[in-house]
Amino acid sequence: MKDLGKRIRELREARELTLSALATKTGITKPYLWRIERGDKTHPSLATLTKIADALGVSVADLVSDDVGAETESSDIYFIGAGSAPIEIVPQPPSDSLIKYSKMKKRRGEPLSEEEIRMLCCISYHGRQPENNSDWDYIFESIRRVLEK
Repeated sequence: MKDLGKRIRELREARELTLSALATKTGITKPYLWRIERGDKTHPSLATLTKIADALGVSVADLVSDDVGAETESSDIYFIGAGSAPIEIVPQPPSDSLIKYSKMKKRRGEPLSEEEIRMLCCISYHGRQPENNSDWDYIFESIRRVLEK
């Protein structure tokens, strides 16, 4: 996510927002935002990315991709049923490999939705996520095929 900070700065400046104004809109400290923009903080949480995206009027998918698109609905926490009590699932921030996959899908004219990116952020096995586009594509297409029935 080396380009993430640059992208945030470009979007912020295009909206004529100061770093202080963005900090106020997001509730994120100015020093933390500065570290993200400089590239010192390369893996902010999905919650942080969502706050920044909302303040800039873009989706998280647009924030981490090359082109700004339409706004999408955002939510940070998902609940699934487990017996009588829900299990809280907090997605991981998008990995570098997932960001690359998202960009590849967008270049192919098949952009991932915000919901799809969030779903893929939750996928890991023993703390690891896929590391290349081919593996992400296999997982995504498998899930899509099963759930489209």
